[in-house]
Amino acid sequence: MKKKAYWISAIIVIILIIAGVFAFNKHQQQENDVQSIRKTKVTSKNIPTFFFHGWGSSYHAEEDMTAAIKKAGVSNTIVRVNVNKNGQAKIIGKITKNAKNPLVEVNFADNKLTNAHGSYTKYQGILFNRCKICQM
Repeated sequence: MKKKAYWISAIIVIILIIAGVFAFNKHQQQENDVQSIRKTKVTSKNIPTFFFHGWGSSYHAEEDMTAAIKKAGVSNTIVRVNVNKNGQAKIIGKITKNAKNPLVEVNFADNKLTNAHGSYTKYQGILFNRCKICQM
């Protein structure tokens, strides 16, 4: 009986090792496929791209994304706009005239807004008119 249990255990271990080798090889193949994607050329403009966080979040949700874009050389400027609960906006940072694809992280203090339709229209006016962030 002990011999039978030994052989069953040995067969299970061998099957697990073989399955692990196949899984590792498949993962390596997928990794190689990802690395073979051709690069595309990105045009440079001074038009900002705005990043808005989701409900209950903050500008930290966009930090990794904007940092990766800057690291890839697509942009050279990241600024943040803090919008308080009264709708007043404060710009942290500056977009210069020679900014390349500037990135704007918008941070709402009222991050659990329930009346999105009315309030976001108000915030849109603040960002694009009062802040003059797009007028370089």
